[in-house]
Amino acid sequence: MCGILGGYNIKDNSLLDKVDPIIKHRGPDDFGKLKHQDFFLWHWRLSIIDLEGGRQPIFNEDKTLAIIFNGEIYNFKQLEKELLSCGHKFYTKTDTEVIIHAFEEYGENCLQKLEGMFAFAILDLKNNSLFITRDHLGIKPLYYYFDATKKEFLFASELKAILQLESANKELDLANLWEHLMFRYSPAPNTIVKNIKKLEPGHYLIFKNGAIEIKKYWQPEFSEKYASFEELKEQLKNQLRQSIQNHLIADVPVGIMLSGGIDSSALVAFAAERISHIKTFTIGFEGQKDNEFESARVIAKKFNSDHNELLIKPQNIDILPEVIWSNDEPVAGPSSLAYYLMFKEVKKQVKVLLLGHGADEIFCGYEQFKIQEIARKILGNPISYSLATFCGGLLNSAFKNDSAFKRLEAYLKSFKNDAANYFQLTSVFNFRELDKLIRPAVLRPHYQENIFLTPDVVAAHFKNNRSYWNNLLSFEMSGWLSDDLLHRADRITMSQSIEGRVPFLDKRLVELAAKIPFRFKLNGLKDKHIFRQTMNEFLPREISQKKKQRFNTPIHKFFSSQYDNLCRNLFSEKNWLNENIFEQKELIKLLDFKKVPSYRYILKHNKLSAQFYARQIWNIVVLEIWYKMFFEQKSIAELKNYIND
Repeated sequence: MCGILGGYNIKDNSLLDKVDPIIKHRGPDDFGKLKHQDFFLWHWRLSIIDLEGGRQPIFNEDKTLAIIFNGEIYNFKQLEKELLSCGHKFYTKTDTEVIIHAFEEYGENCLQKLEGMFAFAILDLKNNSLFITRDHLGIKPLYYYFDATKKEFLFASELKAILQLESANKELDLANLWEHLMFRYSPAPNTIVKNIKKLEPGHYLIFKNGAIEIKKYWQPEFSEKYASFEELKEQLKNQLRQSIQNHLIADVPVGIMLSGGIDSSALVAFAAERISHIKTFTIGFEGQKDNEFESARVIAKKFNSDHNELLIKPQNIDILPEVIWSNDEPVAGPSSLAYYLMFKEVKKQVKVLLLGHGADEIFCGYEQFKIQEIARKILGNPISYSLATFCGGLLNSAFKNDSAFKRLEAYLKSFKNDAANYFQLTSVFNFRELDKLIRPAVLRPHYQENIFLTPDVVAAHFKNNRSYWNNLLSFEMSGWLSDDLLHRADRITMSQSIEGRVPFLDKRLVELAAKIPFRFKLNGLKDKHIFRQTMNEFLPREISQKKKQRFNTPIHKFFSSQYDNLCRNLFSEKNWLNENIFEQKELIKLLDFKKVPSYRYILKHNKLSAQFYARQIWNIVVLEIWYKMFFEQKSIAELKNYIND
């Protein structure tokens, strides 16, 4: 795991001095660089494999190609044998050198052979071109800035590294701001900053002769070709075991994040076949009744792991500015704070950490799938649909200023429009809510009032011949997974110089899961059905059949007085966002959500719905702090004053 940065025709001579201190956490063990004409490559290394011989850039035999690489290739030993038989010679034991020889042998088709997580750049010194790419699922990040007029091109592992470039003007992309607020992340290829883009998962980019060309090389095929449940169970078991054990390859200590649910427990079960006394780590919240400590202890005891626990306390809110800085973009997942604290402890013991991310996306573990299953059975009946929409309209009429009842009405009325319906269910804000919150000059040029209006990043997944359910999975995997969940996993682990690995997102496992019939994933209201049945052989049934329990940061009640201070100080302040983007009165109204009828009588009784308003507030808080930090150059110490005043 590393930090990479490079480009062409960059005249900022102080760039390295500015970038080094803010990206060095990704690779504190070593630094390497290459200059060739107007091209350059920089590499910060976190040593995981071949600790002594893996300095980058690494070259091919005749030194006409050079590579810098961030990630891990888990099948590199097999590829090395294949490339040796083709006549290639190796001078290191790294997976990095395997990539450059594979590229030399197969060109861009080498990407079809790589199994792992990666972002890398290969400089062709003979033809003066750059080839940069990102892994299939977007586990590793890659940003770029391109000015066609000046012929400047810069790429990096993190957004904040590119923001150090003087010519990359810092300006919010207002056309994408509303999308960010809707989803709590900026859907690729856009970022919230103008002129800085993300290379999308499964894509590569070629820079040559002052121009860029981008191509897609992979996407999962949702074909549902298999029919035998037992046959699929056996394939799934074998692929899970292979993937998890491949992800244990390292020359440094490895640990596992253990929640006590089936995903992380499966990691421990298969890892224990290879490693005895593996280290496991669990987080919980002070005063929470539904912490998963007990379930995690069951697994830790069964597989004899070296188990560690951390309790998050309300006063820990004071590290929020540090977390936002580490997250790079203003991605507003509240769990980042708890993970940041956990990983500070993890790094004292291990350098590689396995995470259960991705299992819910490929096996249908989220609550929204169950909600849609119920809705389709009820609202699919014309009489039930008419009655439900009538009742939704009554509630909206009775409580005209209640956003949750308006959202319910929009959800019910949009039922026959698949994309709009799913958007109303899952978005943090919808268009109507943002119309109140954002000044008209900012939002209204980008949409017209319509409850069926759906952002293109959602609608695009429903314009095909796949099944309804596979459309949902496609959206979850291409958007939320890479731009939110994996984004935060990468940034928060790397902030502590830890390599986070995600075995459930092994390419072959994802491709297998995409072919499993949906009824084997969601069986009635039984989520992850085939996965649970597969793991019955290895886990206690109390774990394998345990109801899905999200890792929810209880922001609606946990961070009480200090968090309230932070919100009110930010929302009442005269600053650029409050004066130019937000309707400040509406911001402040949001803080009184506990008085709103929908919350008082309905939402607060369920731990997920209780966060309907709280996650909207959190989204804006993160954006405001991020803006102050990245655009107004406020220090972490200054921002902590907003919490403690």
